[in-house]
Amino acid sequence: MKKGFTLTEVLITLGIVGAISVLTLPNLITSHHDKQFVAQMQRTYNIIRNSMVQYIADEYADDINGTSLNGSIGDEGKNFLNRKYFGITKDCGLLQAEPYAEDSGYDCIGDNYTLSDRTTTDIGNEFFYCVILKTGASVCLSPIQEGRAIFLDVNGKSKPNMFGRDAFLLQYDDNGRIVDKDSDECETSKGKYGCFGKIQRNGWTIK
Repeated sequence: MKKGFTLTEVLITLGIVGAISVLTLPNLITSHHDKQFVAQMQRTYNIIRNSMVQYIADEYADDINGTSLNGSIGDEGKNFLNRKYFGITKDCGLLQAEPYAEDSGYDCIGDNYTLSDRTTTDIGNEFFYCVILKTGASVCLSPIQEGRAIFLDVNGKSKPNMFGRDAFLLQYDDNGRIVDKDSDECETSKGKYGCFGKIQRNGWTIK
């Protein structure tokens, strides 16, 4: 006669399975979210890159310096980000010096941002002009020639709002190429610069 499992054996087995699930499930969820972030990052990166090329052509310019995006006030980003090839759902305007002021670009981004070590930080430029794309990503652009920065939050205001996961600071050059700032902060000090390049070097994987 075949002997079945005892209740004690079944409970022990279920306990082991439960313990393994508790240990592995958070990592599986994090990995799934990271893959979603990377996919959205690639998609938004391609939108911005292609839009830069089209923008220069539409303005009959040789490079960014000959377009209306070249400036120093901050509002120049409006003309670029509101072009039809971007496809925005919300125009939040300029970031104000006083966060969360009325009609502020802060309506397009998260309330707080952190580095990967959970240190609270900000996105670093009150001259960003911010919009939300149809993809759900927030894009903020600064025309200040010394930096020409792009802030990208791939899932908008939603958390985790962490540099290197869903938030990135990029730059664009005279030819409209989207580049990462030459920095090893994301490799060493868990900073906000260099995270996009690190993910690219890792084969589009967050590590």
